[in-house]
Amino acid sequence: MTASFVGTMIIGLTLKRGVPALPLLSVSFLLSNADLLYRRFLEEPDEQRKRGEERN
Repeated sequence: MTASFVGTMIIGLTLKRGVPALPLLSVSFLLSNADLLYRRFLEEPDEQRKRGEERN
């Protein structure tokens, strides 16, 4: 995430204008949590149900 912020600063300095940092920070957040998001949203519903039963 720090690298994306630095990247935003470099892009802004290169273009000599302000660039919003949020889009690159959002992308880096999604990339750093891709494995968790993949498991959460793309698992089979039966596996999610089994995991919920194991917690209870």
